[in-house]
Amino acid sequence: MKNTFGYYTIGWFISVLLFHLITFLVGGNLRPTLDAGFFVGYVFILIAFFGLILIAHRVFNSENAQKLFYRIPLMRIAKVGLVLTLLVGSVFMAVPGLPAWIGAVICLLILGFNGISLLKASAAADIVEDIDDKIATDTAFIRALTADAQCLYTKTTNPNLRKMCKDVYEAVRYTDPMGHPSLNFIENQISRSFDAFAEAVSQEKEEAAGALANEIKGYITDRSENCKILKAER
Repeated sequence: MKNTFGYYTIGWFISVLLFHLITFLVGGNLRPTLDAGFFVGYVFILIAFFGLILIAHRVFNSENAQKLFYRIPLMRIAKVGLVLTLLVGSVFMAVPGLPAWIGAVICLLILGFNGISLLKASAAADIVEDIDDKIATDTAFIRALTADAQCLYTKTTNPNLRKMCKDVYEAVRYTDPMGHPSLNFIENQISRSFDAFAEAVSQEKEEAAGALANEIKGYITDRSENCKILKAER
């Protein structure tokens, strides 16, 4: 992500440099006298450019690809604001005699609407990210247990034990992944039983492993029933 921002910064710097070259080399020959309208357009265009790089810093420094995806609309909004400011600002920079206050009002309106849109999009992205973080936390137990069960099933070669491991893996895999503080007790029981089950499988104690597998599946069923009750109460 940070490398992407570095490349974007290079492109941004080149764009700002081209803007200045066109403004003062080409534009300077066409318009040797610079009035207030010119500087109004110039200042607001610079503000839009720097606003874009600040938004890009927030977007491309996202913690992961998912959060980057949620923040992409910020870039689109900032680019639209820059384009509109460039169009209005360029007119006031190129045409002498235009009232500077009109240019300032128009650019301020663009800046204001753009700022409001960015705040709304940023708030929406933050809300979705918070929901994702909460879901990741609430589903962490089942996801970790599923990975452990799959690993145990993959490693086991004994046919009878392998079938038990598969049954446990499928029971865990297809259960409701959402967690809740009230489920902590039963989840601790599942963890202890699974650890004992994994040890029995590694020692190829089929009878003990079979009893523990049934115990785990029973706990999983109880947990699923509790999940249904909790969802019904919400």
